[in-house]
Formats: sequence, structure tokens, C-alpha cells
Amino acid sequence: MILYTITGVATRTSSQGERSCGLRSTVPKLLTGVGPRTPQTEVAQMPSQIVDMNTHFGVYPRMKADISLEILERLIEQNGVTRAVTLSLKGVLYDYVEGNAETLRKCSESRKLVPAATLDPRKCTDAVADVSALVSRGFKVLRLFPDLQEWPLRFAPVRSIVHELHRVHIPLMVNALTYGVATELTDLVGEHAFPVILSGIGYWVLSEVIVLMKDNKNTFVETSYLDSPDAIEVLVREVGADRILFGSNTPMTYFRGPYLSVAKADISDHEKEMIFHLNAEKILGEVGE
Repeated sequence: MILYTITGVATRTSSQGERSCGLRSTVPKLLTGVGPRTPQTEVAQMPSQIVDMNTHFGVYPRMKADISLEILERLIEQNGVTRAVTLSLKGVLYDYVEGNAETLRKCSESRKLVPAATLDPRKCTDAVADVSALVSRGFKVLRLFPDLQEWPLRFAPVRSIVHELHRVHIPLMVNALTYGVATELTDLVGEHAFPVILSGIGYWVLSEVIVLMKDNKNTFVETSYLDSPDAIEVLVREVGADRILFGSNTPMTYFRGPYLSVAKADISDHEKEMIFHLNAEKILGEVGE
């Protein structure tokens, strides 16, 4: 695997026509992680439905790659995605109020797009108002980006956000790419009734995540970086297929990598259906309850 460094951008296109960006810039690890992956060409049986919990669209100023909404919609159509949870990068990189408004507007124009909100704790002075409004406005997931925005998890505004999430019951997705982040997040959230989704999980933090998931039944992982051999099988064996959500990190990285990791895994067809869509449908259907 290749870790991204800090200068320049390279763009390559997979055999499936997808774009992946070999970044040497300040592109957030949550969005880029490690990669790009080598395109895979094996044919796997399509699941009955796919709900992708990790997509995004917009512009990153230091990137030459096209990660626009048009590209996202083309890729989810090409890959048979039924619904895609997504957000505008404007909310992450510029202003979360404007970004959330753009996310809602674009998702309202597509039957396949499900809106995810984001908040920036550095600018969030009234977490009760900000979080409580999410469900009524139609958002289905709250995503936070501590590694990109460079704020610590042990941060008073984050504590306020988490406290309010207990009341409104909306899933929280946070990147946990590096050692200790998942542990710190779990300690912060405590006994949580709302789903916490760990994003950017790779083989290097898998043991940490498994231990945490065994002790926290409302903690889930998404699959965008679970492309090491047997990662899906290990998670299914240790914590169960009902704790894994399909996510691709499209259009920043290849869809087919995480897709084939699940589709070709040595697990039952029903367990694959759980990962591809049943678990996500359950979580999204319980928002606000």
C-alpha cells in the first residue's frame, strides 16, 4: 500500500472507468485513506441491493480529479447502487451551513441520494440547536472530520454534540484511521443508544476496533478500506455481519475494491446481503426514533 504524501496530485482511471487519485497533498485521510487500490476485474454475483454509506461530492482545491456530483451519480448507476449516503465537501472544507444546504438541495433532486450532514466543532457554539435540527431537516447521518479540520476528540463542542445525539438518535460517522482514535471516540461517546460508525478502518487498527465492538453493541464499521485478505471474514467471525456496513469512499477511490472484498468474501449470501444493504436500511430507518 502507498501512503499519500504532502505535495501534488496524480489521477488515474481504473478499468471500470472509475477515477482514483494518487494524492500527494493535504487531502484528508478520511477521504483518501491509503491507496489507490489496484483495479480488480473478477466478476462477482451482484447483491439484490446496495446501500453505500460513504460517498461525497464537490471540489477539493488541490485536486485535478473530477469528484463532482455528476461523476458520483454516474458511478453509483454503473455499479448498481440502490442508495448512496452522501454529503457536499463544501461543508467539510469551507462552511458546514452552506455545505449542508447544498447536500439537502442535491439529494432532493435524486431518488438514490441520502443526505448526510456535517458540523465543524470549531464553529459550533450551539450544539443543541445544530444537532436537533438535523433530523427535522431530513438528514440521516452526521459525519465529523477531526483529522481534516484538526480538532481533538476531547473537545468541549464535540462533547456537546455527542450529548445531543443521545437525544435525537441520528448515526454518527467518524474517521478512525489511526491508532487510538476509535478508542478515544468510544470513551467519549460512552453508553450510546445511537449508532456510531467507524470509517477508514484498515488492517492496522482492526484488532483495536474488534475489541471495542465487542464491548459496544451500537458500534459499526464501514468497508471502504477493509480490502486486506480475510478482513471481512474476520469481522464477521468476531463481531457478526450485522455490525458491518458497505461503504466505498466513491468517487475519491475505487468502488470495486470494497465491493469485491464483500462480494468475494467466504461468508454466506445472507451475510453479504446484510452488509450490502440490510444493516444500513435498518439504521437509516431508525433515525429520530
